[in-house]
Amino acid sequence: MKLNKIMFNSVGVMTALIAGSSMAGEVGNITGDSITAPPPPPVESGGGILAGTGIEGSVSGGFDSTYVFRGQDFGDNLAWGALDLSKDLGNGLAINIGAWYASLFEDPFTELDLYAGIEQSFGPVTLGLGYTYYWYGQDGGSYTQEVGASAKYTLPFVPIDLKLSYFYDIEEVNNGSYLQLHAGYKQDL
Repeated sequence: MKLNKIMFNSVGVMTALIAGSSMAGEVGNITGDSITAPPPPPVESGGGILAGTGIEGSVSGGFDSTYVFRGQDFGDNLAWGALDLSKDLGNGLAINIGAWYASLFEDPFTELDLYAGIEQSFGPVTLGLGYTYYWYGQDGGSYTQEVGASAKYTLPFVPIDLKLSYFYDIEEVNNGSYLQLHAGYKQDL
């Protein structure tokens, strides 16, 4: 979607923000001349506000030297940040919500995208439906909305995804519809 992107995933930062730790302890036992230290607190994982919910989150940010979205050049020197949350509902069904905010350094252009989607996986094939609300802050603010559908196929034996997506602009600001073909490769570091 965006060209010349430098992306910084901050999953660790998000985890630190939403995860807590248990610091519950006991007072030591004092008997005669000896003092018994309290036992160490139990080690818990994810004691924060999302603990036990199965919700995963990430925070990311970056800089684009040129902001080109679906063939339209919006300008140069774009800084952006995003928050994404997802939940696996089981049996290959997952939902996600998120927000993406961007601003150009040398122009009053700002953009806020709010989005939600649902995906169903059938082995190597994943089908999805989504909704995005685009708000543009310059000139008093304007907005548009779109719905989309996608089909993704993950190749066997290599981590490459092929995805075909169709988007329909409800407000018809961006010529009504857009078809996108995507190929992606993931490599854990």
